[in-house]
Amino acid sequence: MLYTNSKNGFALSIVMWIVAALLLGIALVLGFSKNSLTLTKGVQDKLAARLEAQNYLAVVKYYVLTANYNNFELINKSPISKYKLPKKIVLNGRDYNLSKNVTLSMKDASSMINLFYPNAQMIAALASQGNATLYYTIKDSILDWTDANSKVRLDGAENNYYKQKNVLYRPRNYPTLQSIEELRLIRGINTLPPNRFNRLKKYLYSSQHGATVDLALIDADYMSKLLHIDKAIAQKLISYKYTNYTKFARLIQHNHYYNYNFMGFALSFNILIKIKVKVGDAKVFLEAFVDFRKNKFRRITTHLYKIY
Repeated sequence: MLYTNSKNGFALSIVMWIVAALLLGIALVLGFSKNSLTLTKGVQDKLAARLEAQNYLAVVKYYVLTANYNNFELINKSPISKYKLPKKIVLNGRDYNLSKNVTLSMKDASSMINLFYPNAQMIAALASQGNATLYYTIKDSILDWTDANSKVRLDGAENNYYKQKNVLYRPRNYPTLQSIEELRLIRGINTLPPNRFNRLKKYLYSSQHGATVDLALIDADYMSKLLHIDKAIAQKLISYKYTNYTKFARLIQHNHYYNYNFMGFALSFNILIKIKVKVGDAKVFLEAFVDFRKNKFRRITTHLYKIY
């Protein structure tokens, strides 16, 4: 009788171990299934966000092509169905929240500095923020980077400087810069703190297609450096843009440093478009540099397209 109970107890323990193993297996399968569903949902959200960003880009292109405009903003009072863009969009890179999940910014190239034709003095002025030593270092180093010779300017940098820094690159020795990332390699720019460099980046782009500086669109910091005036005076000038545009333009044109060869009061319609879309936990960023100036080949030309 004791033997029988022992045998039954052993069998019961085996059954319990089997049940426990099965339950563990089921838990693992459910865990994997949950992870798989979460991953699938994340992929679906990412794809949906990409599609939404691309849809908004198409709408923005139509918006620009059908808009009226002045010297610093687009005006379009006919929004498209659910994609209700603002009736006015200032082309200075400000963010417009189109919904709680979609943000748009647009910036005309006429309010930026083209690194394809780098203005060393202006880049240095914006980057140095009043630090004279840093200003001359950056200015001379950009000029050394882009000229064809190996002669070092007073505060510049040529091969020996970069060799001593144990970096794998040397000056381009060519008049153009290919990207903002290349500018970051140059002496003076390479030591800027990230926040200072990010502040500088908002003024920069690189394209074969240049643009006249639109003085009605640039900010006070840029204007003060360009016209060699105090920032407070630049801010006062900008305020006239909204109340007395004729006075605004006249005062600027009378400035000693105003140069009609590369300054003016018109948009270039070469526009940097940035779109951010969030679907679920997925976020997508789209950047496109689109030239809306019609040529004999096409109505618009996209020079840059990134989505990530």
